[in-house]
Amino acid sequence: MFQGKTFVILTGASKGFGQALACSLAREFSKDNVGKESVLVLVARSKEGLETTRSMVAKISSDLTVHAIPGDLSDLTNVDAFISSIFEIDDSKLFSSAVLINNAGSLGSKIKSIPNHTDVEEIRKYMDFNITSSVYLTSRFLNRFSTTKNYVIQISSLCAVEATPSLPLYCTGKAARDMFNKVLALESKDVRVLNYAPGPMDTEMYDEIMNKSDSEPVRKMFVEMKEEDKVLKPETSADKLVCILKDDSYESGAHIDYFDKIPWEKVPF
Repeated sequence: MFQGKTFVILTGASKGFGQALACSLAREFSKDNVGKESVLVLVARSKEGLETTRSMVAKISSDLTVHAIPGDLSDLTNVDAFISSIFEIDDSKLFSSAVLINNAGSLGSKIKSIPNHTDVEEIRKYMDFNITSSVYLTSRFLNRFSTTKNYVIQISSLCAVEATPSLPLYCTGKAARDMFNKVLALESKDVRVLNYAPGPMDTEMYDEIMNKSDSEPVRKMFVEMKEEDKVLKPETSADKLVCILKDDSYESGAHIDYFDKIPWEKVPF
């Protein structure tokens, strides 16, 4: 990554970690003109949020071409046309590498224990957005960029590997996406694949769990982490991911957490 013309797709880019990551990527692409003629495609449901992110990125890098494409990945009826519109951008350019960062995700409408998930339509919508659309976008991405060096990055979570009360759907969605990426790494040795868990971050999602979880131990844990200043800024975790990607020495398909000790790390986080 960060060498030659690069096509980057970042989903969930309208706020929180996605917005911070867009800015971190822009800073890296602005170094030594490596981002010249590269393209960053920002995807999310909020048009207003995407425009804010695009404005932030534009102030960081004038060389990087940025597109904001609002759309709903959970709407499977129209998702094919929506994804096609992403790949139509600057189709005439030749890219040396292509990057897909699957960051879009949600907690769902209920942060509750399993017996409370009795609405089958609600469950289906959650899976459509958090699993089905991610799998489909990845498959389309790999078919579209069949002649470039490809990177598939899944923004994962500790919940992908550790069960958490009141978050059964979230844990399931993250675990499924992690496993999908592990299979991709085995099938496609030429694709660089990473599952990155960004750690607890000061975002709307964090506050939602802290205030609405029906698990008292979970609420207490989240409150204590915030009181003890153990909650990360999204920008801090985004910078670490960019550092990992730039070093490019991770095992393809690996699950790396923000707090993991990385031997090559030279920057204090």
